[in-house]
Amino acid sequence: MTNQLTTDRLMEIMRECAGDGEPMDTGRRPQDIEFASLGYDSLAMLETLSRLEREFSVVIDEEEFAEATTPAELTTLVNRILNEESRPAFITTPRSVSRRQSPAIKSAASREGEGSMRAVIQRE
Repeated sequence: MTNQLTTDRLMEIMRECAGDGEPMDTGRRPQDIEFASLGYDSLAMLETLSRLEREFSVVIDEEEFAEATTPAELTTLVNRILNEESRPAFITTPRSVSRRQSPAIKSAASREGEGSMRAVIQRE
């Protein structure tokens, strides 16, 4: 598994899923041309979605996927998801749960005039 998707790799995946698409005689780069104009239909796009999710171990929201209309946009989307998933996740606990689990916080919360919850938490 690689850390980033390149437009070249995306185009390889699309060719593997659905063939070469339609030949285009244009001065524009293929990554900037809409998938429909490149000859890729919805079935080819669904197969590409499935391949990307398997190859990069990501979950791509179908609405976001549908909004990516060019190879460059889809590459950017996948790389954004990869970058988000590589960041460390912080686990947060709802206050009601933390009060039940921490007698010190529960005790401090019940006392009046003893400082804020934030001050009690910082002391622990």
